[in-house]
Amino acid sequence: MEGTFGERLLDRLPEGCIFLDREGRVRYLNAAGAQHLGIPRAGALGRTLPELFPGGERAMGMVLLRACLETGVARHFTGSLTGRETDRLTFTAEPEPEGMLVRTWTTRPRLRRPLAPPSQALRRATGSLGYHSLLANMNSGFHLSQVVRDAEGRPVDLRLLDGNRYFMNYFGFRREDVVGRNHLSLWPNVSRSLQETEMAVALTGLPAHFEFMGELHPIALEVFAFRPAFETVAIFSIEISERKLRERAAAARNQALEARAALLEESVQELDAFGSAIAHDLRAPIRHIAGFADLLASQEETHLTETGRHWLATIRRSAGNMGHLLDHLLALSRSGGGETRRERVDLDAMAALAIDAIGPEIRDRDLVWELTPLPPVTGDPTLLREVLTNLLSNAVKFTRNQPQARIRVAGRVEAGEVLVTVRDNGAGFDPRQAHRLFTVFQRLHTDQQFPGSGVGLASIKRSIRRMGGRVWAEAPEGGGAVFGFALPGIINQ
Repeated sequence: MEGTFGERLLDRLPEGCIFLDREGRVRYLNAAGAQHLGIPRAGALGRTLPELFPGGERAMGMVLLRACLETGVARHFTGSLTGRETDRLTFTAEPEPEGMLVRTWTTRPRLRRPLAPPSQALRRATGSLGYHSLLANMNSGFHLSQVVRDAEGRPVDLRLLDGNRYFMNYFGFRREDVVGRNHLSLWPNVSRSLQETEMAVALTGLPAHFEFMGELHPIALEVFAFRPAFETVAIFSIEISERKLRERAAAARNQALEARAALLEESVQELDAFGSAIAHDLRAPIRHIAGFADLLASQEETHLTETGRHWLATIRRSAGNMGHLLDHLLALSRSGGGETRRERVDLDAMAALAIDAIGPEIRDRDLVWELTPLPPVTGDPTLLREVLTNLLSNAVKFTRNQPQARIRVAGRVEAGEVLVTVRDNGAGFDPRQAHRLFTVFQRLHTDQQFPGSGVGLASIKRSIRRMGGRVWAEAPEGGGAVFGFALPGIINQ
């Protein structure tokens, strides 16, 4: 069990394992031991503990380990190798002919019995470097079994050669009563698949790793085949009761979160459907109001008083505003539902289409466009066209009071994302109110200042989130505003 196999087996132990030679130099350190001591494994080999922990020569843990190495007396204690209280560990030190085996725990182990001498079977099976002492006394199960053949040479069972103290205590065995007996006599109700797996390991030498629910506790059995004797299998098991409880609790939490997410998604869909239905149903009466108001204006306006004409103008203007609002609400509802496509999108082409769409809004305006090349993104072309149209239309609207409006569209790739920004020199906004900008019906300016529905930016946020992105807004020094979004870039572009 020396070399690679021994290290693979010991690395699966929850307890630390350190082997020191007679000069106190580290000859082996498993994964748990390196973690407990907070040192790299490669850098520790060949060095003494005082070299690894300078300044800790007088620490209680260091003194007791040195005494064990010098006197040859086993010790079990709690202490530190640095002198710091936060570095306290539980140690068991056992002298060996080649040096000393040290085991470590972050908490005090449950079994506090004198160290058990390893049996001859364990010594023959595990070889040198103190592995036999470790396996005899570790707080995990380990046993050896050998294939039993019938008179015709067929493998029919496994015979228990030996086991460590943890294994015997777990099953309530006494070594003298069970060593040499067949598995089927010790475990008559053992799982057939478990027996076949162990047999296959002994016959083929191919390792196996599986979890097995034991009679007393759930335990994970990692099964390895090695050749200290022909057709022999070593069974190494770690109790995982607490881990399985944590896994079940985590699974229950995830299931509850998934249920809440599904319920939330259903509620959002119902709300969108309700909003869409209301907006759709209201469009007909609004069209009737607007239509009859137009008819009244064309045929009866001369018969109205000045006050009546004012009221009629108010009705027509309000009906028009309501119609635009309903159109935006329907657009917002559509932005939150339906299937989202995931494909390569040329943002330069989308920006050109958006500028063409808002052409009537900028007629007779002194407006300068600053367009830089935009990287391609992964997203939905239809949604992205609407997003860019809304962003550019928003910039056009809020720069209308500028003698010369300037709108800059820029993009860059950063950490696998494409970041697109639209910057203008318009009215800007109070940065303390930035969190309200992407919320439906939340407006930072009056309708007299800048007419609008309060839906456009909320629609942008929904569309970008559907494509797996994010949005933001900034109020830079010097005035104006910056609106941006980030989306996944093109892999290997």
